[in-house]
Amino acid sequence: MPFEQDRLQSQLAKYLPQPLFVLFKNLNALQYHDGKGNLTATIEGDMDSARSFVSNTTTKDEDSDSDQEEETHKVSKHRRRMASVQEENLESRVLKQHPLYINLFLQCRSSDQLPAANQGVKVQLYIYYMVNMNMVTVKSELVDGSSAACSVTADDLLEANSILSSIFPDDHGTTCPSSFSQSQLDKLAPSTLSNLRAKIGTPFRWAQRLAGLSVLSTEVTEPKLSSVSVVVKKLKTLVLNRVELVHQLADLEKCNLAVPSNSGELLPRQLPQTKLYHWSRCTFEDFSELAHADEYVKSGAVTPECIIYLAKLTCFHVKVLAHVSISGDYPSTRPIVLLKIEDRQPGECLTRNNSNAIRCIEREINLGKIEETESIVNQLNLQLVRLAWCCDVLIAVNTHETGSPQASLHVKFVPHCRRGRDRQLPLTYNSTTGFFGYSQ
Repeated sequence: MPFEQDRLQSQLAKYLPQPLFVLFKNLNALQYHDGKGNLTATIEGDMDSARSFVSNTTTKDEDSDSDQEEETHKVSKHRRRMASVQEENLESRVLKQHPLYINLFLQCRSSDQLPAANQGVKVQLYIYYMVNMNMVTVKSELVDGSSAACSVTADDLLEANSILSSIFPDDHGTTCPSSFSQSQLDKLAPSTLSNLRAKIGTPFRWAQRLAGLSVLSTEVTEPKLSSVSVVVKKLKTLVLNRVELVHQLADLEKCNLAVPSNSGELLPRQLPQTKLYHWSRCTFEDFSELAHADEYVKSGAVTPECIIYLAKLTCFHVKVLAHVSISGDYPSTRPIVLLKIEDRQPGECLTRNNSNAIRCIEREINLGKIEETESIVNQLNLQLVRLAWCCDVLIAVNTHETGSPQASLHVKFVPHCRRGRDRQLPLTYNSTTGFFGYSQ
């Protein structure tokens, strides 16, 4: 019965450590405010162990007071205490967790703008308190993501820990949240936090703040967490966006590149003649070795946390290699596309380092006009379709300038052989006239 469950939860809450108690009360208030079953927070664990833990802590405090009052027994008690520490395993002592923990269940429901496949994605969070490190850790899993598990190269994107690492910038849980917890971790050297996360969970900074614990300041401006509802809302949005991204990646693996229905007036309704024929995962190490990627890596626009893919497109004799970098908070941050175009002549290739046309196309794809609906779901697909049309325009312009009959593209554009300092290409589509022209 609900009444009996509430009574049991109230009893368990008495034995929670202060950080988990603060977090549970806030989650409990949000749960009653929601009232739709989309969020459920419960205390789990062994009540007897929790009672024993509190009793042992109280006993240790009393022993400490007694030692100060009775100096005659101080040496013997100290020796007994040191003997027990030596018998106890150092790792289990440092990584000791409180017997009680919080189980947070989230039902992520999509809005009307998202496909029905995103309905009913569930996330389970287990929040623990590390007693001797004075920090909160989080373990997580995607309970019901079967409808999204359809991409071979994107299976890891649906790992809940990967999603939690993207809630706030530069908060990946790879460092200890305080100097005290770091000093405790140093006792376990050479073990690192990355090696122990599978065992103890991940100490995200946002989790520490929600539990009322202090964290180390960083160079990056920390986000203001006004309430638990802010984090819950961000998490639900990230889950739905990540599921939709995996669906897009699954289509791209099959080389299915379709004009999104929400492209508005940005692109023609028909498909371009430049076709996608390959889509695969790429490592950050391989990406950083590209000569034309040096500026993106040094500026921090592409980091090891980004998801990088290699797309290969072709049109007649032209081969296009596009490296696509997707950030963890997609689609809030637009994907970055880096181009390399190879012609039929061996050794001939165009990149942003030696071609104004390539820089013009990259600028149009990465920084061009964007519709409001694009930022919700189909941003990646729309950018790749726009890339294909830009390649069509580039080939058509070169054919027009050289008079070459090799390429017969049905692309209507306003021909200005020279437009501005960078010799701009007519990449802006005008839905009224059906022509590609120049941006104002």
